[in-house]
Amino acid sequence: MLNQFMDEVVANGPEAVLPQNLDDQWLDMMYAASKLFIRAAAESAEGNENKEYDFNDLYSNLMLSSVMEILYYQKGVIIRSSKIEIPEPEIYESILCYAMSVVYESISREADMVFPLPSLDTIFDRERLFEIEQSNPELTRFLKKIVLEEGTISSPIAEGPD
Repeated sequence: MLNQFMDEVVANGPEAVLPQNLDDQWLDMMYAASKLFIRAAAESAEGNENKEYDFNDLYSNLMLSSVMEILYYQKGVIIRSSKIEIPEPEIYESILCYAMSVVYESISREADMVFPLPSLDTIFDRERLFEIEQSNPELTRFLKKIVLEEGTISSPIAEGPD
């Protein structure tokens, strides 16, 4: 499945991995991975040190492949075999922003809501995500219900930008 994703999506360049450009099959898989990652990030932010996100499953590898494709673009890397160093906190922040963008795209398709679409340059902008949530007050409640299981933890984006 990972090879299929690489052939069908990643091979078409960084634009292809933007959530709004994923077909329903791939978006559904990214949505599943996004929910897991957001839950783990929120639990970690609440001080649950025992909760770490495991990147060893298929869904996580799909999401990580997408995030790295965009990071390569943003860093100006043309040859994928080139080694680049990205600090771990930047990778996690990028994955969180990508995951939230995937969730927003899924909501947009399912609930017929319209959100500003991310570009390759804005997809990892936490401020953009915060503004979307602030301009759609019902979104926070909706996110808690579908992603974070109502009442357990708060949205990591709702706390605002760092």
